[in-house]
Amino acid sequence: MVKTQELMEILKDAQLSSGEELYLIDRDRRILASAQGEEAKRLDQEEGDGSAVSCPYVRELAIDGWTLVLKRRNAGLYREISKEMGLIAAAYLLAAILVLLLLVICYRNLVRPIQEMDDFVGTVSWNPKLRIEVKDKNEIGKVEQGLNQMLDNIERKNAQLQEMKEWAYQTELAKKQLQILVYQNQIHPHFLYNTLDCIRAMAVLNDQKPIAAITMALSRMFRFAVREEHIVAVEEEISYVREYAKIIDYRFNGKIKIQIEAEEQAAARPMIKMILQPIIENAVFHGLERNVGGGAVTASVAMARGDRLCLKVEDNGCGMSEEKLKVLRNSLAGGQKGQGIGLPNVYQRLKLFYGEDMDFFIDSRENEGTSVRIEFADNIKDRRDF
Repeated sequence: MVKTQELMEILKDAQLSSGEELYLIDRDRRILASAQGEEAKRLDQEEGDGSAVSCPYVRELAIDGWTLVLKRRNAGLYREISKEMGLIAAAYLLAAILVLLLLVICYRNLVRPIQEMDDFVGTVSWNPKLRIEVKDKNEIGKVEQGLNQMLDNIERKNAQLQEMKEWAYQTELAKKQLQILVYQNQIHPHFLYNTLDCIRAMAVLNDQKPIAAITMALSRMFRFAVREEHIVAVEEEISYVREYAKIIDYRFNGKIKIQIEAEEQAAARPMIKMILQPIIENAVFHGLERNVGGGAVTASVAMARGDRLCLKVEDNGCGMSEEKLKVLRNSLAGGQKGQGIGLPNVYQRLKLFYGEDMDFFIDSRENEGTSVRIEFADNIKDRRDF
């Protein structure tokens, strides 16, 4: 007697999952309405269709004999479970792929570069010039750059150490050579002094004042040259040069004049001995001796910038051409021996003692003259005994 169409519309609004069915039955278990819109029949017949049905959810209604039944078919449940299991399996597979990809990335960007650095460290020990190739700009690349910079610093330090060893060797060699020279000059020094004094006495006795003066100057120069100390005051070096100037004046009959000037504040400063005299001698015999009319040599010692000593020797002799001047400069810079022992000897001794803290300038013009200027620090407290 009841129209079930409206009841079906109500049941259709229920939120059901896949495999769920909702029925409204009476006391005879006849289906009055269902969410599926099926025609009325007994629920027993519905259950006897061979489908596996889970235990239904039953709720009694206020209308006598009417019941609301919710059924879940196992086939639908299995489909839901299978679907969920497929999603889970897909998720696991995706996770495995991501983990594998992460391992590959870690190996390429972390493990392999570390292995390459380990192999490189083992190889660079016998090939210091080798450098690792920086492939990336990440943290590993920064480590590789730092490793290359460290190797560059080590190579630079080794080069500096080698230069210092070479400098020490050359210094020690020069020191030994100078000691040998000193020992050679000390052979019977008193005999030589006495001989010179004897010559001077004979010259005075025979009223040969020039011979007496030359002999006295030579004796004083010789005494200064064979002294064991290698560091003297500027005023001592000047006195030595003045004695040499007397000999030159007598030898060339006054045609070649040697003038020496020294600032008062530079007189007590320390310096290597026998620096000025070889330069002046070089100017006399290579610049002025060929001139018929003679000439002049001016030597000066003054304080320069930065509390440095400046030694300058100038002559108005024949000078030299640009080509010869270039050859001379190259020979000094390259440590090559030139003609004679004047400038090369002075330059090498200054270079060994002062190193880079010494400036040596030489300039010349043909038929005009030559000038030599030397600057070096006057503080020798921290210098090695040379």
